Amino acid sequence: MKEQAIEYEYIIRAAHKVGRLGIPAAHADRFRGLERNFVSYKENTDKSKESDFLFNYAFYCGEVSTNLNNALWQFEMNFEKNLTQEDKDELDKIEALLLMGRMEQIVEALELIKTLFSKHKIVNV
Repeated sequence: MKEQAIEYEYIIRAAHKVGRLGIPAAHADRFRGLERNFVSYKENTDKSKESDFLFNYAFYCGEVSTNLNNALWQFEMNFEKNLTQEDKDELDKIEALLLMGRMEQIVEALELIKTLFSKHKIVNV
């Protein structure tokens, strides 16, 4: 299994040009919290706890999506003059995925961000 949490952390850190403790979002445990809550929500069989699991999963989806969106914004600000139309279209696609805010779309967005950032040589994960 890929360590997407580490990839998430590297992307956040690279976009904001900070170390691990530079901003609270730059921590792999944020993404691991999403992974844990996703599994808990999907595997839950107790109907009385369903809303609690859904709330926790949705909370982490929102947090991770927002952190990635903020990293994209920072990336756009830093590389605005170097972005091609293809890059801008890719950013729009990523932002649309993050707005959906579900695990599957967040993981897809993470992969696209990684590719885009690698293209501009700001992260190598």
